[in-house]
Amino acid sequence: MDKNKHLITKYLDGELGPREAARFEEALQKDSVLREEMDLYREVDEALADSEVMNLRAQLDEIHEELSPQLEKRSKKRKKRALRYAVAATIAVIISLGTYNLFFKKVTNDRIVSQFYKPYDVTLVNRSANGHIDRTLMDAMYQYENGQYRDAIESFKLVLNADPDMTASSFYSGISYFELEEYLNADKSFTKVIEHDDNLYIEQAKWYRGLVYVTMNETEKAKVQFRQIASKEGYYRDEAERILKLLRKKKSD
Repeated sequence: MDKNKHLITKYLDGELGPREAARFEEALQKDSVLREEMDLYREVDEALADSEVMNLRAQLDEIHEELSPQLEKRSKKRKKRALRYAVAATIAVIISLGTYNLFFKKVTNDRIVSQFYKPYDVTLVNRSANGHIDRTLMDAMYQYENGQYRDAIESFKLVLNADPDMTASSFYSGISYFELEEYLNADKSFTKVIEHDDNLYIEQAKWYRGLVYVTMNETEKAKVQFRQIASKEGYYRDEAERILKLLRKKKSD
């Protein structure tokens, strides 16, 4: 997502500080295309007036990114026209697919999790100096990838008993517990990864721990977790911001 899109959504949601807001408003006065883009986002927000307007925003962002190379070659007037057509086309598709009501459903924690959660893909993990541990870890990963989460957890335990610092085992144990709806154990596993503080899975563990809190209706803990994620540049930043908006909307419903 380019910087303008990020600033527009934060401005419309009142999340810019006084100085940032002033700079943004100054830019709006000078840039008619930026004004047009912001107006389009505002129109969509007002038209749908719903907690899941972020879904449509995401679609608009994707369209904008696809159109960007073409828009750069056009005049400002033609840019405005193309952007407006893109918004109209997106809304038309939503209505034609019968999904318009999706944007008017009440926010629940279950719906948030179903929208944002998916099991983490298997990736390469660090090898240990112990060939037996490596083989056990590979067995665990195979079980995990095939949805054999209980077996995977037992295999991950064997690895952790031999090497407590094998954070991949803790992380994928957390996902396995999540899949088995054992959320307290999932929380413990993700927390262990985070507290280790020197591994490749910290960012992912923070994200999934936030989803654990949402699932457990620990809304305030979830907000703290997602604020931490949203405050830094990272893979989950934009999605964390979207979840925070949903949680705020849920409280006001």
